Amino acid sequence: MDLNEWRPYRITTIADVFKVYFRLAKKYTIRMEYDLEDYKNRRINFTFGNLRRASIDFIRFLLVSVFLATMILARDTESILSAKSFETMLEIDRIDLLFLLYMAVSSLLEYLWIYTFWEILVYDSAYNEFIAIQYKFDDSKLESNNKRLLLKYFIIRGYLMGIAYKIYALFFMGIFTILSHKHYALYVTDQVTLLDLVSVLIPFFILMYHLIFVSGQMFLVMFCFEFSIRFLRIRFQQLCSSATIQINRLNPLPTRFMRMYYEIYANIAKFNQSAQNYFFVTELLSKINMIFLTVFYSKQTQLKSSSFLILYISVQMIVNTTLVYHMVSFFATKNLLYYRSLLINFIRFQFVTKRTSSPLYTKARPRNLISMKAKRYDCSADLKKNFFLQTMPSNMIGFTCGRLFLITSYKYVELLLMNLIFILLFYKKLLLKEL
Repeated sequence: MDLNEWRPYRITTIADVFKVYFRLAKKYTIRMEYDLEDYKNRRINFTFGNLRRASIDFIRFLLVSVFLATMILARDTESILSAKSFETMLEIDRIDLLFLLYMAVSSLLEYLWIYTFWEILVYDSAYNEFIAIQYKFDDSKLESNNKRLLLKYFIIRGYLMGIAYKIYALFFMGIFTILSHKHYALYVTDQVTLLDLVSVLIPFFILMYHLIFVSGQMFLVMFCFEFSIRFLRIRFQQLCSSATIQINRLNPLPTRFMRMYYEIYANIAKFNQSAQNYFFVTELLSKINMIFLTVFYSKQTQLKSSSFLILYISVQMIVNTTLVYHMVSFFATKNLLYYRSLLINFIRFQFVTKRTSSPLYTKARPRNLISMKAKRYDCSADLKKNFFLQTMPSNMIGFTCGRLFLITSYKYVELLLMNLIFILLFYKKLLLKEL
């Protein structure tokens, strides 16, 4: 990724942000080159030339899986391709657990690619439709302060995530350099043959390259995914904040608010059609990481820097998932809070309107004031507003984890507590087994 593209003068509108997101998604998630006009007109080029990147990435995934499976199965042998030999060189106990974790992570990411590719193949991609809507987003719908904060967040955080991605890439290439040096030393001392040296270094180079590719998905694409959620959250929060201003006015539920609410709800629902699968995969990855974290930590006889770094990366993945869930749980919770506020004020407004139009009230008031109050009362408009308020608590606004559950604040806290209990019980089971 070219970090120069994250300079402030390049990113001036929200549409520019989603153009960067779409470009990164095509490189790491979709793995195919096309534009939204091709998708809209069903003219995407599905030739081998356009699918070459996806084919190479999938073949690399298969080669890495075979390489890791070979090392796991040959763990206790004296072969240079055994996990035992890598444990000695990297000074890590039970490195085969790390290989199993990476196979699970890469397999789930490949599943996401197949799922996304199939949606594009049949021209039924909710993600593409969501991006197309944001390409035409009018920045005037955002308050100037909110727009400035969003763009500043994207530029600074995106630049830092790009640097982190490059650091991880250099780190993985550094591991390859160290292992190459150690294996070459074995070759010089005639402990391994040239064929053994080549049979280890080539697959390991492919593994490191694939790790860099996965890091791009984890850092760059997931950051843009997080920004999309933050963008929708700020829009929804801004809308609800503007509604609270109407509390002391004669019209507590203006038509403009309902129209904007439907628009934001449609955007969230459209994005959720694609995002729900990603949330399901991240939840699976979080649970797999917890199991790995507990088992791997219990198997370390001595916690060295290499083992600590692996544990840190695993914890980071769990924490990132937790933070995203916390951000997403905002929608359903705030929707209910604003619904209650709007309902109370709307009932108060209706009560005042009914009272002022009653016969007892009209006898004691001037006629011109009575006619003015009568003009303000519109039965059809009240029916629409009543129907709108009735649908607010049941419209399931927000994001779902697959088709399992809606991510609310209650579900977020429940998952957090369950994860802590899960780790404690799993670790207790391992301790009892060792004793």
